[in-house]
Amino acid sequence: LTQRIAEIGGGQAGAMAAALVTGKRGLITETTNTDLRAAGIYHIVSISGLHMVLAAGTIFWLVRALLALSQTLALRWPVKKIAAVAAMIGAIAYCVFSGAEVATVRSLIMTLVMLGAILVDRRALSMRNLALAAVIVLLREPDALLGPSFQMSFGAVAALIAFAERWESRGRSQPPSTLPWPVRPLWIAATGIVVTTLLATAATAPFGAYHFQTFNPFGLLGNALALPFVSLCVMPAAVFGVLAYPFGLDAPAWWLMGAASAVVLKLANWVATIDHSTLVIAAFGPAALGCFAASLLWITLWTTKLRLLAILPLITGVAVAAKPERPEILV
Repeated sequence: LTQRIAEIGGGQAGAMAAALVTGKRGLITETTNTDLRAAGIYHIVSISGLHMVLAAGTIFWLVRALLALSQTLALRWPVKKIAAVAAMIGAIAYCVFSGAEVATVRSLIMTLVMLGAILVDRRALSMRNLALAAVIVLLREPDALLGPSFQMSFGAVAALIAFAERWESRGRSQPPSTLPWPVRPLWIAATGIVVTTLLATAATAPFGAYHFQTFNPFGLLGNALALPFVSLCVMPAAVFGVLAYPFGLDAPAWWLMGAASAVVLKLANWVATIDHSTLVIAAFGPAALGCFAASLLWITLWTTKLRLLAILPLITGVAVAAKPERPEILV
């Protein structure tokens, strides 16, 4: 399947498309990886939360839409819960099929918790569900707590959920938008991508700087340009391609996936050519990282104005990171 996707997709676009479906990244060259890192979108070639949610979400939407075509089923059957079960089965199959790497299993657990909340009539996006997913992950692999994958994934999701909960509880006194219909959905989508990318970047930047000593200042631009193609073309085409593969009808899906991936790679290459697209950060110690982590936890877990006190550990962390202790010699 990897070979077929790579051949139909063509070049590095086909290699990236194959990696997103089967988890095999050996066909992607180091030049392509460098461009993706510089653009801040290297996360799209590692099967994790983004891909798991898009795959499960596509199945969830497709099953729910098909069942809703029948008036009898829509009125008498729990269509939403049936779609959630189908999405859970699809997410598990995707994880197993793609090799079940650590990041993929972690995102699968988080996705199953969110879909399970639908089955028991609870809110899917809540900090309690994120905490439950974290407990399950740490029971399975306690050492993951010290790794960048756990810290960056759960940090980003915590920031996104905290913002979503705050946004839902805001005052509704503002008048509705007066933008015309074709413009309003596009404006909402563009704003959502920018806001979520800013939140995720801010939440993961300290962990990325600590573990990799790099920062990509144009990650917001790269994500804003590339994610629409990944969300609307690449991953839905992957789902349809896998479903059509046993019947030999998968070629159009792989072609579409390759074409969208080619656009993503061109955008990544363009962002990577901008000066200072990758900044090297001086390594700092665990004390500064602890301050940054405490600041993130404080601002996401509190729901009152006490969350503003998160600025104190943040300032402390910046001060400690700015003057790290350097050894005289390393043996």
